[in-house]
Amino acid sequence: MENKSEKKKGPGVLDLYATFKLKDFIIFALLSIINVAVPTTFSCMAPFFNDVARSKGLNLSEVGIVFGIFNFGSTCGAIVFGKFISLFGCKKIFLFGLFFSSLATTGFAFTNLIQSKNVYLASTVILRILQAFGQSAVITCCYTLSAKLFPQAISTIMALFETSSAIGFSIGPLLGGFLYEVGGYQLPFIVISITLFCIAVVSIFFITDLPAEEKVVGDQLIGNNIEGGYQKLLSSKDVIMLLIIVGIMGFCFNSIDPILPVILQTEFNLTYTQIGTMFSGLAIGYALCAPFYGYIIDNYHNTNFMYVLGGTLVACCFYLMGVQFVTLFALTPLLYAFILFIFGCAACALYVPAFKSLLDTVKAEGFSDSISTTSAVSGAFSGAFNFGGFIGPIMSSTIADFVGFKWTMTSIAGGVFLYTIIFAFFYVLPKRKYKSREKIGPALEAKINV
Repeated sequence: MENKSEKKKGPGVLDLYATFKLKDFIIFALLSIINVAVPTTFSCMAPFFNDVARSKGLNLSEVGIVFGIFNFGSTCGAIVFGKFISLFGCKKIFLFGLFFSSLATTGFAFTNLIQSKNVYLASTVILRILQAFGQSAVITCCYTLSAKLFPQAISTIMALFETSSAIGFSIGPLLGGFLYEVGGYQLPFIVISITLFCIAVVSIFFITDLPAEEKVVGDQLIGNNIEGGYQKLLSSKDVIMLLIIVGIMGFCFNSIDPILPVILQTEFNLTYTQIGTMFSGLAIGYALCAPFYGYIIDNYHNTNFMYVLGGTLVACCFYLMGVQFVTLFALTPLLYAFILFIFGCAACALYVPAFKSLLDTVKAEGFSDSISTTSAVSGAFSGAFNFGGFIGPIMSSTIADFVGFKWTMTSIAGGVFLYTIIFAFFYVLPKRKYKSREKIGPALEAKINV
């Protein structure tokens, strides 16, 4: 039995870069750029879309649907492409996703020309689904490629990609608000569409399919043409509990999109660019913490405390932005930015370790270490996050219509804190007891033999 000190440590970021060949650097750079571009596409309209949509006659709940439906499309796409990667190869799925998303984003740029409320709502919803469907193909391929090309440092690589995503979430609202003020509704989407198209063209020359694997026999092969792949994956309690964590993060990240801009405009009369800057506080906190967390996970192999601490801090952040039963301080724009920064740090502690925890769990339960397994886990992981992101804006905006924006924040805080307690009792504590038995067992056996 290995002691914790004897476990093989993963490489740090600099050590990892030292092992890269030129092709590895190019692929890593491309995947990092894509992880910036995808969230930028999603978040660029956060500062201004509320006002544009409401000028067309949409209410807050309908605006929430437009925000949330992106993640519904991503959920469906992640599940589908999690199966298709092993059939058609990463490169075809990857390029399809980029070109398809670029085309859908171009279409979205011209929705402001529609005057009818119902047609505007329908067209924005459909185009957001198409955007999401393409981008889910790209992200699912990114997870699969990172797990198979850099297996010695999965969490470090994922953390670096998450840093890229955080930069995208940071740039998105800021860039979207700025381009909207400079060139109107169409400019942000046109710029992003051209960027996605250029990335796709470059990727043709550098992204390659993963090497073919030997066929895995029996129930161990999941995600291919074997029925019940996802059903078997989701039969594990630990997998379900980890996916709920991922889903809650999707919910929390996206639930603030339709309601926080309204709070900031109502209380402080901020401009679109200022609101975009406020949103960037969340992404900056996430980006700064992700590489550090990735190193901790790959080297010390203990993530349970991160889940509990992260969940508690996320709940506290939403509580502070909501109705404070005991008033601690008056909120100012600077304090909102600081709370969002802490939210980003805390959310990162929940999201970054989850993918590696899922891979470790399914391997421990007998699944093969294959592309099919990795792509299926990637699909489930991405699908869980996006499903949370789908219901987040819809639920938050609907609740806000009835009880107000502040009480919505408070109710989210209560839900996150409740699940953190459930997770601690049903996931963290059983694993601690199991590890204790593993340590005690050999010691008792040694005493008996003596």
